[in-house]
Amino acid sequence: SPSVSFAYERGWRQGFAAAGFPGADEEFDMAKEYFAPVIQQKRDKSQDSVLVDMSCATGLFTRRFAKSGEYSRVIACDYSDSMLTEARRR
Repeated sequence: SPSVSFAYERGWRQGFAAAGFPGADEEFDMAKEYFAPVIQQKRDKSQDSVLVDMSCATGLFTRRFAKSGEYSRVIACDYSDSMLTEARRR
């Protein structure tokens, strides 16, 4: 729903820490580290590195991946139209 999409980064996502998630900054660093070997292989071959963020929600990590400059293209996908609307808004 649009209400959930609006609230996702404004409070709900912060509650993940209580469940043991390390937080958005560390999760992003972990994801970049996970993808690094493949990205390096793509660079070595002068190939584009496209990242698809499946279930992107409001684009919290999509925006970080795009701003990092590590990927030639970042694509955001989500089943929820309201989450994609919120991602576009941000």
